[in-house]
Amino acid sequence: MKGIILSTIIKNKEKIYVYGLSLFLFLLPFKIRYNNIGLILLIVGWIFNFDRNEFLENFKVKNFKIAYILILIFYFYFVLRGFNFTNQESIFMAEAVKEYGRRTALILFPLLFNYKLINQYYKLLVKIFINGVFLAILICVSNAFYINAIEGIGVGRGLNHFNDWYFSNHLLVKPIEFHPTLFALVCSIVFHLGILQFLNINNVRVFKSNVKAIIISLLVFVFMLALSSRNVIFFTLVSSSFIVLRYVIKQKKFKILFAFFILISSMIILELSINYVNRKRFFDAINLNTEAYNLSYGGTSFRYACGKALYNEIAKEHWLFGIGSGRNIDVFNNAYLKYNLTIAAESNYNAHNQYLETLIYNGILGLLLLLALFIFVFWVCYKQKFYFGAIIVYLLATVSITESILENQKGLWLFITLIFVFSIKSENSFEK
Repeated sequence: MKGIILSTIIKNKEKIYVYGLSLFLFLLPFKIRYNNIGLILLIVGWIFNFDRNEFLENFKVKNFKIAYILILIFYFYFVLRGFNFTNQESIFMAEAVKEYGRRTALILFPLLFNYKLINQYYKLLVKIFINGVFLAILICVSNAFYINAIEGIGVGRGLNHFNDWYFSNHLLVKPIEFHPTLFALVCSIVFHLGILQFLNINNVRVFKSNVKAIIISLLVFVFMLALSSRNVIFFTLVSSSFIVLRYVIKQKKFKILFAFFILISSMIILELSINYVNRKRFFDAINLNTEAYNLSYGGTSFRYACGKALYNEIAKEHWLFGIGSGRNIDVFNNAYLKYNLTIAAESNYNAHNQYLETLIYNGILGLLLLLALFIFVFWVCYKQKFYFGAIIVYLLATVSITESILENQKGLWLFITLIFVFSIKSENSFEK
């Protein structure tokens, strides 16, 4: 009996790995506990499928090797900077130890990915990822309608009740416990896939038809608007407009350009007109009143003021080596209080900028390593005309302007998965 089981496992070891990776990708948009289940399944699949020769084949792929070396140096420099060199006694920062464990994903996750099988099943893996995202959206929307209906019954307004907060930002994604900006990033990836398929770019064929591709893209875009991540919305509009405009100029199909701008503009206007919360967040984003720091929490002026305080009080003095790895909240809060940013200090506000966060903790070398990773992967994708991969790197790099994506577990996992599963390729796997 054991022999039959063992021979079955050996015979189907590749399928076991693909199933494990598929479930990991499908569960990625959900709560951390489900992410952990997905990770366990991925590790089990990796163990059953492990072959030393195949494992070493990954490092023969030039793109993977260079990207992995960059991430390896970035991680070990982060570990090295766990020592607080700004202190004469070089005291080891206790908080850094926690960060080491969390950030090991940077160097361990890529080792779990079998590039031969990822290339072979790439289209399937993308489809499964999309299905996970779409299920997460359905759960969020259903929960918003349910809570809104219960509240409506409670206040005697029934189905006429509409609480904007349940259909916006953090409360909208509460069922899946996903940061709204990071989930908006995921939604943007699905949105771009639909556009790439509709315009027949990179031979993308992950939806059954072009009609379905455009319908799903528009639905995902509406949900992305509801999440009200100003950064992701803006840079999504920039990249998608560029893609459509470039296609239209090349193919001379100007009706597509007109339809694109009419549809997108209509959706934005509709969302802003019916949702007060998102309308307020939009005006907070364009409000550059430098005196409104504590009145526009999360707005452009507030985040600019926080960034300015952190740069002037910390980064300027420690730009070479940084203050040392680990979340040193007290240092941040002292900087905020000097600039009268009491809300930021009370909420232990992070930099909301991965580049500034890296500069503060690890100095200019850490920042250059992070930039080198983004630039290298983007250049490889662009050079190979693998535009889907280039879009992913572009979105990760731009979201890092307003979010500290590597400062939480979900952001780390998303960062590594998007780069090492969907971006680093030796070929355009959509063509298979």
